Amino acid sequence: MNNKTNAPKTVMVLFAASVAALPLASHGAKLGESNISVFLGQKQLDDNDWEAVDSQTEWGFIADLGRKDSVVNLVVSYLASEDESSRSGTDFTGETWELGMGVRKPFRITPDIAPYVEVGVAYMDATLEQRPAATGTTSDSAFGVWAGGGVTFAVGERLTAGVNLRYTSGSATLLGEDREVGGLHFGVTAGIGF
Repeated sequence: MNNKTNAPKTVMVLFAASVAALPLASHGAKLGESNISVFLGQKQLDDNDWEAVDSQTEWGFIADLGRKDSVVNLVVSYLASEDESSRSGTDFTGETWELGMGVRKPFRITPDIAPYVEVGVAYMDATLEQRPAATGTTSDSAFGVWAGGGVTFAVGERLTAGVNLRYTSGSATLLGEDREVGGLHFGVTAGIGF
């Protein structure tokens, strides 16, 4: 089965389900100062650098930690992505993971809805394999930067849901070429607020 065909459909179903669930949010629910969430979505890498595996399924964890008097929250994230594909008799496998740290500025428009912007730095690791084998190292790591935004909704006493969009950038050497290992990340989150 080709992950490239099914991954965007999965993200669209998850996004539609989260939007459809918004009216079900408890009107008495309030967002806490901090939140720990799971992330499920898609990472879109540079198609010139990642060939047949540029659209990868992604999962991870995002935590934003703050206090009532905080101007910004600390954000820590771990995001991992992967895809496999075949093209013209060549098999491709691509994987990345990113460990990010930064700050998030929430804008509480109501007690249960908080859009936000965020920015930070990341340590990135990437693997690109091509079979029959291509020359060069298949794995490398890099430091990079990221920026993004999203919105978090309170859907229960401590339960949260949301959408997250971010762009990361960093360069690593894979199969003898410098390649962009960051990309556009978009997906849905579900978590616990406190």
